[in-house]
Amino acid sequence: MSLIKFKFMFIFLILLIISPKTMASEITISEVKKMNMKQILDLLNSPNWQDRDLAVNYGVDRFIENDTVKIALIKLLEKEIQISENWWEDYERTNGNIEYLNEKYGFGEGYGEYEFELIDKVIQLKDKRALNALVAVAHWGNKPSKAVAEFGRDAIKPLMDWFEKTKNPTSKDGVIEAFGKIFECCKFDSNVTVKSPVNLIPTEEKNKIIEFLSKILQEGEALKSFKAIRVLRQIGEPSTKPKIRETLVNMLSHEAVTYRIDAIKILAEMGDTSVIPRLKEVAEKDTWKKTIDASERGGKKGNKMTIYPVREAAEKALKNIKERENIESDSVRYDTKKK
Repeated sequence: MSLIKFKFMFIFLILLIISPKTMASEITISEVKKMNMKQILDLLNSPNWQDRDLAVNYGVDRFIENDTVKIALIKLLEKEIQISENWWEDYERTNGNIEYLNEKYGFGEGYGEYEFELIDKVIQLKDKRALNALVAVAHWGNKPSKAVAEFGRDAIKPLMDWFEKTKNPTSKDGVIEAFGKIFECCKFDSNVTVKSPVNLIPTEEKNKIIEFLSKILQEGEALKSFKAIRVLRQIGEPSTKPKIRETLVNMLSHEAVTYRIDAIKILAEMGDTSVIPRLKEVAEKDTWKKTIDASERGGKKGNKMTIYPVREAAEKALKNIKERENIESDSVRYDTKKK
């Protein structure tokens, strides 16, 4: 996770807990369990999120097969998504004015759990009308991301549209991860009709996804690039390898140590010998160092020693690439002898 993203999420979570505007619901759980459908629908529309929480957790299950209730749950999730989007827009507009955000948004302890439960209820509907809402919450974890992917080709355009629309950087990450899930559960074919199963995706749509992910690499934002690279490598399209390699080589100069090390590890996995000169440079010159107890490296406990983790990662990558090259060379020589 990038430092910027971590800062955003930390601030957002703090606001969920400390908001003074949060008001406890005056309704009890036992009362909610006795309510009829109209009362539950009214509760779902309450301005107090804790009332809505009670309806979601203890009221809707009895009426979940009713289409009016399904629509109400979907619209409620859309409402919560818009609140989140407004928060991010205000965060940017006010340069992170915490006092203002805290005053305007009445979150509080338990709000995150409420959203999780609401998302789970909407996922259970398996309703295409919920697709746009689920796309917007794909970043909430594996379950919503997988739920989006199960819509197959129908999810492709909504995912791309949402990526362009949302102000939430974490939500953008969720779009990329959802594309990864699509490639896990769907198949691609050149002969797809409107009557084909949704998990069968036209080849031209696959190419659009590759183009979309490649554009993210061009934009150069580190965390999103790593996520896009993961999906592109999963796709395995040979034409994307040069751009992936270029992006990772550029990452070797990133200010964040974790990004430099992650880039080195992926380059080692790729085994591309063309990056050897750059990795040698990193192994010799990367400046980041830290002091550890010598006992961590087999020395005497209490003594201090300085290590260069990025240099060490580069040295290990060079060794792996060279070993792979030797194995492949031996394999070629063996095949030639057989012929």
